[in-house]
Amino acid sequence: MSTNEGLLSELEKSSTNQLVFTHDIAENFSESTIEQILSSTKTIFLVRCPKDTLLSWILARDIFSEYDLDRLKRKLLEKYPLAPQYDRIDFWRKNIEGWRKYEDRFLVVRYENLLNHYEQESKRISEYLSLPVKDKLPPVKQVALSRKGIIGDHKRVFDEELINMIDTRCAEEIRYIDKFLY
Repeated sequence: MSTNEGLLSELEKSSTNQLVFTHDIAENFSESTIEQILSSTKTIFLVRCPKDTLLSWILARDIFSEYDLDRLKRKLLEKYPLAPQYDRIDFWRKNIEGWRKYEDRFLVVRYENLLNHYEQESKRISEYLSLPVKDKLPPVKQVALSRKGIIGDHKRVFDEELINMIDTRCAEEIRYIDKFLY
């Protein structure tokens, strides 16, 4: 089943007020699928800093243990920018670029806002959805995440050169998503 068919099938099965989640980038969908998604749902585009996203991806894939940060730093320094994780930076960029074409049709939510300004962000989400949103985030232990998603966590692992490379490579997309930070 193609990505288009899978998501459309999930949309058709879901009833009102159910969540449909996809992490696919816009280029994975046909224009008609995107049109159907955006015309039949209230869509929230959740986006996070690319550097923290990259670190989470590396750690979540069990490439390295969080407890072996020295090894992680050495491997990153030895391999980038041609390492597989470099492709994840391009994936992040393409995700932002692809969905930006439709930016007036969904709500952009910054992950960092959810953690740092939950009350304000949840009110914005609630108004957009016309549904109540919980008044506080559940404790991390109750959320099915592979790690805690600490804001700025990349700074303890990535060196200045890698941070600058990501910032340069993603400059336009970072400027776009930073418009949504409080």
